[in-house]
Amino acid sequence: MAKSLLQDTSISARVRADLSIKVLDRAGHIAPTRKDTSLQQKALSEMSRDELAAFIERNQAEIDKVEGELASRAKDVSYLG
Repeated sequence: MAKSLLQDTSISARVRADLSIKVLDRAGHIAPTRKDTSLQQKALSEMSRDELAAFIERNQAEIDKVEGELASRAKDVSYLG
């Protein structure tokens, strides 16, 4: 069935391409994925004290940016007390 659909030119190229990917996947030919190096690092809970300090040092600019964004969204509630 799949073979006849793949060879049928009246079927859209997009459908045939999708079907061919699925057939290859079922046959065990999985497309390689790009491994992101940032995902290969340890979880924060598994890092030693020195590793955590190095992680913070490497990512300090991003930490400051996120903290600034969060601070800008904060509402002043001091007048409620």
